[in-house]
Amino acid sequence: MKKTAKELFEAAFSNERDPRSAEYKAGVLAALKFYLGEAATVGPCPYPLGSAQQDAWLAGTNEGHDRGRPYRYKWHPVSGQSRRV
Repeated sequence: MKKTAKELFEAAFSNERDPRSAEYKAGVLAALKFYLGEAATVGPCPYPLGSAQQDAWLAGTNEGHDRGRPYRYKWHPVSGQSRRV
């Protein structure tokens, strides 16, 4: 059964773990949506350059990349570009 970005996101944050900011969680979800073909890109980051919110969002995208890589497409259904698997 195909997983959605929201399902993977909820699984990641349903376990007991250190609290994360809303910006961090938004970054995780953005990267997951990209890897599961629900968005054409991960960004752009919605927070100002050099802000703590940007740092948190970018850190969240790192976790999202790690969690999303096993689900990536050979052919991205939104952007239409082939991607290395």
